[in-house]
Amino acid sequence: MAKPVNTKKTFNKKAIAAVTVAVLLVLSIVVGYLGVTGRKLDNEGLYKLLAWIPTTSEKYTWREALVPGADFGETDAYVLALPQEQDTAADDTVTPTVAVLSERMAQTGISGVAIETMDDGNIMLTLPKGALNKQNVETLTAPARFAFADPSGVEFLSGDHITAANIAPVDQQMTSWYLAFEFDAEGKQIFADKTTELVGQSIALNRDGQMITQASIGEPLTEGGASIPGFAYEDAFYNALLMRTGELPNALSVNDVAQGSPLLGEGVMNRLIIALWVACGLIGLYLIIRFRLGGLIALWALAVAMILNWFFAALAGGGFNVSTLLAVYGAFALAVFGILSIFRGMEGDLRRGRSAKQALKDSYAGPGHTSLDVLAPLLVLTLIWIIMDNGSIGRFAQLFAIALIVDMVIVHLLMRVMMVSVIELAGDKTAMFVSESETEEAK
Repeated sequence: MAKPVNTKKTFNKKAIAAVTVAVLLVLSIVVGYLGVTGRKLDNEGLYKLLAWIPTTSEKYTWREALVPGADFGETDAYVLALPQEQDTAADDTVTPTVAVLSERMAQTGISGVAIETMDDGNIMLTLPKGALNKQNVETLTAPARFAFADPSGVEFLSGDHITAANIAPVDQQMTSWYLAFEFDAEGKQIFADKTTELVGQSIALNRDGQMITQASIGEPLTEGGASIPGFAYEDAFYNALLMRTGELPNALSVNDVAQGSPLLGEGVMNRLIIALWVACGLIGLYLIIRFRLGGLIALWALAVAMILNWFFAALAGGGFNVSTLLAVYGAFALAVFGILSIFRGMEGDLRRGRSAKQALKDSYAGPGHTSLDVLAPLLVLTLIWIIMDNGSIGRFAQLFAIALIVDMVIVHLLMRVMMVSVIELAGDKTAMFVSESETEEAK
């Protein structure tokens, strides 16, 4: 006697699948819309979600969330003059000066900075418009020779012995900050001996011959470092940055500031945005033609991944620059690789007559797992970059790591849920997931 079909169980599965598909699509559309337009989150507009998806339209404010770097946006060009008595043709300190200055700019977190030596021997520093004021630039272009002095003003330890420097808030209100630093072995010993001698007195921290702060010595400081309170955030930030990057070989003076055009030329940003979206569209079209319903779902997954990647890039202050583009679209290319791996594996099983649901399951366990084997070591490598570099490479690695994680979750979790739900709704027909020519081959 044949068993009756459990129509209630089938109906429940289809209902759950329909709700899942509807919820995911609605959320995707809403997030995409907010990404393009932004939104005020209360009636008075006190809280505002800035648009974050790059478009060519000037109507939306995505450039506030993703500030264009000097390569794509308007710039401030600073002419930095070397000492007049210096023979720049014979002096071998210009190159190290540019190297230290580049490291300082990298540690400010500003994206899209350009530094080049001009024909007259001066240095041109190009920054995104409004990124720094003239006073900040003068601070970053000072020699920054640090030294510690005793109560009589005699310097006993130079900043050359500082190996690390950071800042931390003194209180929860963050109105006052510590400037913390560590010494090498020789500096540790000198500092320990001197602070032991000066207990009950004070020492001064000088920069370029000027005292910037003074601290009392309550006990010998023998641990190889110290922290000095009482700094405003900006002063603590720049002093720590200058300590980490070392002394500038040449004293630079800011001679001139001029507004400049993007380094890559006028109109390049909009043309690039169009080209990248067209490229993404062509990839989506290929996926739909090749894998039909599966390709449509893959296009949805890639769109969601792109929306989220740009959101996190804006949240992390990545800016719209070459580095951010490489991180976002590099991860996008790897997501496409993962999708192709999964669908090609599924395609082979469909040709052999397996059901779409089983083919999907096996493909995620096989070729899909292979794509994870590629992405996981790459993610570990980016984490190493983040640990080892706190400059431009480290910031690129941060954005790339975030994008990789987002794409892995979208492709290997959300897309799988969407595929299973759609198969439950649309049925298990092979022709819905491979092109006609390939279906004929399967026959």
